[in-house]
Amino acid sequence: TPAVSSLLDQMENDLGELEQFLEKADAVEFDQVLPKVEKMQFPLGYAWGVAGHLNGVQNGEELRQAYETNQPKVVQAMTSFAQSKALYEALNQLQVDAGDEDFYKQQQQRA
Repeated sequence: TPAVSSLLDQMENDLGELEQFLEKADAVEFDQVLPKVEKMQFPLGYAWGVAGHLNGVQNGEELRQAYETNQPKVVQAMTSFAQSKALYEALNQLQVDAGDEDFYKQQQQRA
């Protein structure tokens, strides 16, 4: 679990830095947001995907215990990431700036 803890800490730190940047920025561009988001999520997503696969096909006591110990932490981190207000507002602004307001309105109505 030290590897997962390290990945969680790194993602949390990176998200905090991105949120600070987004809150201070007057305007953002695609390259300032989405590539950074992808780079932040990929390491944990990949490692957790491998752990989930191994848990499903090579389940043992040690792996099961590590998986069950880390699952709440990973879920909490991903939930916090998904609920970032600064990131949400930046992505919404990118959508509006792209001129796809009809799509935006449809998604807002669906929600």
